[in-house]
Amino acid sequence: MTKLLKYELKESSKYFLYIILGIIIASLSLAFTIIRATKINESNMSEFTAISMGLSSLLAFGLFIAVFVGFIFMIISSYRKDLYTDSAYLKFSLPINGSQLLNAKLLNVLIWSVLMTVVTIVINLLIYGIFLNQYMDEFITSFKNAWDFFNIGIGSNIFLILNYIYSFFASLITVYFCITFTKSFFKNSRNGYIWVLIYIIWGIIKSFISMVTSIALPYYLSLGKNLSIIKLDYGSYADSLLESTEFINLNLGFFIIEIIITVLIYFFTIHMLNKKVDI
Repeated sequence: MTKLLKYELKESSKYFLYIILGIIIASLSLAFTIIRATKINESNMSEFTAISMGLSSLLAFGLFIAVFVGFIFMIISSYRKDLYTDSAYLKFSLPINGSQLLNAKLLNVLIWSVLMTVVTIVINLLIYGIFLNQYMDEFITSFKNAWDFFNIGIGSNIFLILNYIYSFFASLITVYFCITFTKSFFKNSRNGYIWVLIYIIWGIIKSFISMVTSIALPYYLSLGKNLSIIKLDYGSYADSLLESTEFINLNLGFFIIEIIITVLIYFFTIHMLNKKVDI
């Protein structure tokens, strides 16, 4: 699998360079918008200047979104290409099994995700350290005030980060499952775009399971200064979100069921790659 992973990293590296360029442009655009805002007195700001600064901010955030969407598109298209294009013949002629192929894809995404996160943080620290150094103390103070306002403990923060990573890869495994399912059972679909419909249907089914689980097992993990488990009736959940000073993040029953389902579709995807996919 090591050779396969190296090949995946090499193939996706050319796209990653464009992603880094997009991050740099978006970060610079946002930084210069902030610099311009700090130099203009609000009382003397013209309507045109206010509109142009607003558009600049929207452009910067739009670029960040475009970079993220481009990264997701790269991930999906890379997997789909290995099932529906000529590269599929090369991949499936190698002495590898479905587990190695799927794990190489997931590890490739993990490595690039970590690199993207590190690059984004370093680039922004450099940009703001160089161009907005005099405002760094204000940024740090604002961050500390936000931290104190939300009153999130270290344990809750660690759980939020881990849950975000899990949710990302659970969604990715679901996408890979849908693409592989389409290739295995809709053999007349030449392009395989039926996977999008399958993904939407699966999302609707998950929402229904979540609702039923929330009614049957009304226990939630509350994220605040400390992690705690609370019981809430389904009808009072929305009101509790507004009234509570804690982050009521997820229903425990559905969280456990979702993990089990993710593990099952992971192994079923491997099974389809080994037994059902016909190149």
